[in-house]
Amino acid sequence: MKKIAMLTAVILLAGFVAVAGAQSDDPVRDLVKTTGTFFGKIVYVATGGSGGDKTDIIVKDEKGQEMPFVVDETAKVVGSTANLLTCGELKKGQKVQVEYTKEAGKQKAKAVTVTK
Repeated sequence: MKKIAMLTAVILLAGFVAVAGAQSDDPVRDLVKTTGTFFGKIVYVATGGSGGDKTDIIVKDEKGQEMPFVVDETAKVVGSTANLLTCGELKKGQKVQVEYTKEAGKQKAKAVTVTK
């Protein structure tokens, strides 16, 4: 019985240490985090969204998960033939790969590649 209680205490302590180590003291790091790549088809496009020269898109993957992205003028947008595009040239129905970061609660596209 003592072994079980000791094992439980060790597991709980390890869990607390892992959670405490995952928290960051750097507010900038907490605000800007690279989150990954998303593949899917554009189901919504709105130019001039989110204020200024930005384009808002929603991409839906093959499992049906939708993810909204803000694409601004600093994002690299590449067409299916490797030509550079502007964010305003993205169209509903295009298959894309989006490399993004999460900034202030929004997914910001860093690169959008139109795939065939």
